[in-house]
Amino acid sequence: WVSCHDRDCYDLCNGGFESQRALYDRHGQVLHEYLTQTVLPAVQQVQEKGLEEVFLKEMQRRWKNHQIMNRWLKRIFSYLDKWFLLQH
Repeated sequence: WVSCHDRDCYDLCNGGFESQRALYDRHGQVLHEYLTQTVLPAVQQVQEKGLEEVFLKEMQRRWKNHQIMNRWLKRIFSYLDKWFLLQH
């Protein structure tokens, strides 16, 4: 059984080196943008208010979200990791 996302990643990975490189680069770019434009400002805003308990809860919530996102990304990109990294 292959999910839609796994199949999409499989198709992209079989598009050759440039397609694989573009996929890896875009993945890194999206992750960086999310962390710097969404997570960091939210955490800084709570921290600036001096509410340490709220800050810790926000950090815990963001960390859980990050772990969930990484589990999904790992599943989606497992094929790419397996073949691209071995070949390049």
